[in-house]
Amino acid sequence: WLKPPARGSRLGSELAGKNLGLLGFGRIARGVAAAAAALGMRVFAYSPHAASETASPLGVTLLPSAEELFCTCSHVSLHCALTPQTRLLVGGEMLERMPAVGPDGAACGSHLINVARGGIADEAAVAAALHAGTLTSYASDVFDQEPLPADHPLLGCPGFIGTPHIGGATREAQDRVGLQIAAAVLAVLDGRVPEDGVVGVA
Repeated sequence: WLKPPARGSRLGSELAGKNLGLLGFGRIARGVAAAAAALGMRVFAYSPHAASETASPLGVTLLPSAEELFCTCSHVSLHCALTPQTRLLVGGEMLERMPAVGPDGAACGSHLINVARGGIADEAAVAAALHAGTLTSYASDVFDQEPLPADHPLLGCPGFIGTPHIGGATREAQDRVGLQIAAAVLAVLDGRVPEDGVVGVA
């Protein structure tokens, strides 16, 4: 077929050489860190609970604040819990901090992924940033209101990719959930704290 010249909007950007920021550093974020490192990304993370002993073996640099994470990374993935402290944490001011150029000098845009919980990203602010070009893309599997209403500001935004909260909809994931629940029940009956923790228990 006739292939148009690769220029302008047809040009993509490589992940290798770019900075990925992980807001939260639990099991899923650590898996993302390993995958991103394999693609040649430099990985940074912020979590008040993260320890360097966990981050260093993965080649992850811990940063002292969420603000510094957004200032450092053109690509950010959300992995933290939804709490009073994290609700609407990622708003317009935070998005404006993101560089649109990688440390390799390539203009790559700024990209936000939410696979944590709806309500962490201010969706109205994200929509405004997408329309303004402050944010290049937003991909999310979770939303503050599910399903999204037909008049939601994200729908129709340039650079928006949404899925209906199906990140765990694989046979393998559902098998793991069943095994984790059984293991947690057995641990509690044995007087131990479950390895994967108990959601909703302080």
